[in-house]
Amino acid sequence: MLRSFESAQSFCRQITLATGRIIYHRNILDDDIAEAKILNSPENRTASQSALSVVNTAVAAKRWIEENTETFRTAFGALTNTQRMELMSILAPAIKNGAVKVEVIGLLF
Repeated sequence: MLRSFESAQSFCRQITLATGRIIYHRNILDDDIAEAKILNSPENRTASQSALSVVNTAVAAKRWIEENTETFRTAFGALTNTQRMELMSILAPAIKNGAVKVEVIGLLF
């Protein structure tokens, strides 16, 4: 994954220079550029820290409560798909194996 808009542009230029022809896979680069723009936003940094804190707190406390749901839901929309998957790779197995008890009625987030 490319981490910034500039690195996506550089990546595209490097491919062009190396091959002598323009290779631009629109979907991949557009997705990377969009994700890089989100990653560099203050909203994303705040949301990422908040969501990771909630997940780590829940795992340490061994429970997922309504407050976790509200905080996680608020942060979730400002995260990239990669960040969401990383958080879920921590939370989902912990819930599945019983290490985190869900104390919420309804949706988890």
